Amino acid sequence: MNKSDNAGPRSLTRPLVLLLLALVVGWLVLVVAQIGELPASGRETPDKLRAAVADALGHRSADELQELFSKESAGKKYAETYLKSWESLQASDVRVELSPDTARVLVAATAGDGNRVCVGWPVAQQRGLWYLEGVPALQGVTCST
Repeated sequence: MNKSDNAGPRSLTRPLVLLLLALVVGWLVLVVAQIGELPASGRETPDKLRAAVADALGHRSADELQELFSKESAGKKYAETYLKSWESLQASDVRVELSPDTARVLVAATAGDGNRVCVGWPVAQQRGLWYLEGVPALQGVTCST
């Protein structure tokens, strides 16, 4: 019996296992790289957070607005629900400002009926980024005319 008679299925097993291992490792590297490219929610500074809120409201984008809230303070549909209420106001003259102490993002607008409406969300820093807190500020929010 010569060596070529033993070159059956066992001789194919090692290259096949190595190929499968390489495919799994390649897939894992791809997944990790894609996760690393996901945009971070929150913003680097309170003023960038304010600007992002203004953009999200201007675009009427629940997805853009939702990513600005801390995950612990606002449910998955918070921004969507908020924007539905916002759109019902038929708001104009919208202003988004940062409070002087940078503790709140303040949104003021004129509703379709002519009344001023305001909301202020507290801001908090987590893991180096600034987020909105889902519970509106109960103090320090004044509706400027």
